[in-house]
Amino acid sequence: MGKEQMDEKNGKRIFKQYQIIKEKGLRVNYGTTDRNNPVILYVRAKGNIKPVINKKSYYDDVMELKRHFKQFVKENVNNLKTLKIEKYLFNIDISERGLSYNKSGHLRYEIFLKPIETKELNIYENDIINLTNNINNEMTVFLNERGINTF
Repeated sequence: MGKEQMDEKNGKRIFKQYQIIKEKGLRVNYGTTDRNNPVILYVRAKGNIKPVINKKSYYDDVMELKRHFKQFVKENVNNLKTLKIEKYLFNIDISERGLSYNKSGHLRYEIFLKPIETKELNIYENDIINLTNNINNEMTVFLNERGINTF
């Protein structure tokens, strides 16, 4: 079920958002700021992470993830089948210094996509699901190899 937001000027709904993953510790939504003209699409993910190997610091692991996230996104955006992208932006938010052994922390990321052609939002759903699944899987493997459990 989608979530909508009202336009303050005329009371019409312009924002459309769908939840594609809702599991314990992981939530992923996608949507557009204008449901009638989805020029920009977005993906927002929030998840929990928990270091299970005791280290003095997880700073290097987090910084390495941030560097690799760029490659994860680039490869997966370029592999989309239906959704051909003109431009994209992304952000990952995870505290470099806030992680500590056996305590949960948070990971968030956003990806903004500008398709070459504007089509109805639901046409892109399979590509968005594949994009987020691939990125989530790649991050999970990356972090698990460093002793950090995800989601």
